[in-house]
Amino acid sequence: MGIIVPKHACPPLIFFLVFSILSCSTPPHAPINVFNGQSSVSVIEQNAAEDAESGIPSIDNAIKQIAATIETRLSQDVRIAVVNVSSPSVVFSDYVIEELIMALMQNQKLRVVDRNAFNFAFVNTEINFQLSGAISDETQVSIGKMMGAQSIMTASLIDLGDAYRLRAAVLNVETMAREATASTDVQKDSRITFLLTTTELQTRKQIETPETAYDYRRRGNEYLHDRKEYDLAIADFTSAIRLNPLDADAYFFRALAYTRKDDFDKALSDYTETLRLNPKYGAVYASRGGVYAQKNDYRNALTDLSEAIKIDPNDAVAYNNRALTYIYTKDYTLALEDLNKSISLDPAKPIFFENRAYVYVHLKDKQKAVEDLEKAYVRDPGNEFIHNRLINLRDYGLWRE
Repeated sequence: MGIIVPKHACPPLIFFLVFSILSCSTPPHAPINVFNGQSSVSVIEQNAAEDAESGIPSIDNAIKQIAATIETRLSQDVRIAVVNVSSPSVVFSDYVIEELIMALMQNQKLRVVDRNAFNFAFVNTEINFQLSGAISDETQVSIGKMMGAQSIMTASLIDLGDAYRLRAAVLNVETMAREATASTDVQKDSRITFLLTTTELQTRKQIETPETAYDYRRRGNEYLHDRKEYDLAIADFTSAIRLNPLDADAYFFRALAYTRKDDFDKALSDYTETLRLNPKYGAVYASRGGVYAQKNDYRNALTDLSEAIKIDPNDAVAYNNRALTYIYTKDYTLALEDLNKSISLDPAKPIFFENRAYVYVHLKDKQKAVEDLEKAYVRDPGNEFIHNRLINLRDYGLWRE
């Protein structure tokens, strides 16, 4: 039996992937260079000078020193995820992770995975992962693979009595080899004491009554990613922008919220403003390209998606989005090439196999289409939509939307 494709068949239900949980790309940060354009080495020297009086750096300068040291020891464009900080306090660990991410991003040498775009609730359920706890190298590497990272960074805080010591290490996700280490003593000052003694309940109150742009953006991300309350997310990101008009993150995440609401014109405007503030992030090009395609503007879609791939050749989502644009223009051979690349980069995503199955349907290869739907269902076993599509194609030769 041949394959019967409905006249107006379109690609799978989930069409263009925007950069939320499915993305492992770094979200943009406003181009405010904390290091004033200096090299990593000069950053270390500057921070050391600031702490010369006490002889021991503060927690903020210690974080910057460690980030700068790690940066000098890794290759250009390595995709790195800051996975875990072992400490007595979840609040402290969360703070150090966020500050390490920002410090690593300043000179734009490394590609830093956005943990806001990753579903840590799923990880907590699957492997009992705790942000501030001590976890094995194997578990950390597993998390890194889930996040699409090439390397993972972890840190730990040790009490030395008169000071703390902050240690960090970077592991290669594939080989588990240690690629870099760094450590520094940290002052026992009021800030680190506050971070180590502040409870999660107090942090929750800060989220519930935001005052700064960061607070609003943090709560907005909770509305966006966890609660799916997009209007509330948009309101918070707008407040963040009002307080800090250079906050490219806020524009980026507001664009994601607009995209979820199918308000593509406003999404395009925010993606474009994000790129004006920071033009170096492929994630924004990939997301904007997806929106262009949703508006049937395939020329601009392909331009943006190709730029995203040029910036980050290991971005599986960008290849997927470009493939789906090729599907709409009926360039199925090019679509297949891009989906093959997506799957080779990230074989865990069921949607990539669904999309490739659709391409195989149009290339009249029913067997490969069925095999891809089976692979998608293995990766998302309870998804009745995939299961029904598989049964219809395998048993009746029908591709049902």
